[in-house]
Formats: sequence, C-alpha cells, structure tokens
Amino acid sequence: MGKLRDSVDARALRFAVGFPLMLAAAFVVCAFLLRSDLPASLAVRWAGEPPWTSRRSGPSSGPVR
Repeated sequence: MGKLRDSVDARALRFAVGFPLMLAAAFVVCAFLLRSDLPASLAVRWAGEPPWTSRRSGPSSGPVR
C-alpha cells in the first residue's frame, strides 16, 4: 500500500478533486445571490409549458419584427 501512496501526487489529486467542487459551489452561491436581482423572465421555469409551445393567436408564429 505504501507504493501506491508514493506514486500519487497528493497536491495534484487534491487540486483535481477540490477545484471543480469549489467552482461549482461558487456558481451555486452566486446564483442564489443574484436570483432576487434578476427579472422573472430570466428565471428557469420548472413547471408549466415551455415558452416555445405557447399557443398565441395571430396570423403566424414566426419571429416578431
């Protein structure tokens, strides 16, 4: 078991595991901090129909000019 421990670079392994976890945690914290400052149209809708399936009345459903 000592050979395996000697062959692994502990600092590199700690960075390879720790950095992505800390980065993900930072994104989550920023998302919670910014959530109240953003308009509702930027929020993710978890319930209901997606916006591209809404049925609007009009001559076409193409892009708005």
